[in-house]
Amino acid sequence: MPDILIRNIPEAMKQKLKQRAEKHHRSVSKEIYAILEESIIHTHRVRETPKPYKGKFKVTDKFIFDAKNAGRK
Repeated sequence: MPDILIRNIPEAMKQKLKQRAEKHHRSVSKEIYAILEESIIHTHRVRETPKPYKGKFKVTDKFIFDAKNAGRK
């Protein structure tokens, strides 16, 4: 597996990473791997299709335009 090198990490970030790794009983490298894996999995989740609007008023282009521009000068 290819390596990734990250340089110039601020000391405070390095310490927090070490603390987080200790909390999860992992090495710093394994903790970084877990963080990357978690962030990629969460960003690629399939979302449900929203249900169609069934309100009491029509959502027209004018309504959307007015809503976007409400309070703007």
